[in-house]
Amino acid sequence: MATRHFIELAGALVKRHGRILLGREYNSSERCNPSCMNASGYECTCSCMARNHGRGGWMSGWRITAETTSVVHGRHWSWTVLESIPSGSRG
Repeated sequence: MATRHFIELAGALVKRHGRILLGREYNSSERCNPSCMNASGYECTCSCMARNHGRGGWMSGWRITAETTSVVHGRHWSWTVLESIPSGSRG
């Protein structure tokens, strides 16, 4: 899937199903830095696993309920369960 459609699809799936398991590849040796935290988009491969990217704004309307990491064939993956936050609960 094209990266530019990733978050749009994830958001639609969370909205439709209420909860999804999201897998993202990341670079365990790339440290999060101000450039990542101040980014306006959502594309991130650093060790923050996109949690800090753009100050986390790309996750608006979702909450993380569980997460883990794994290494598959030498590639690092972050696995996150995301749930939709009901409209009345958003801060």
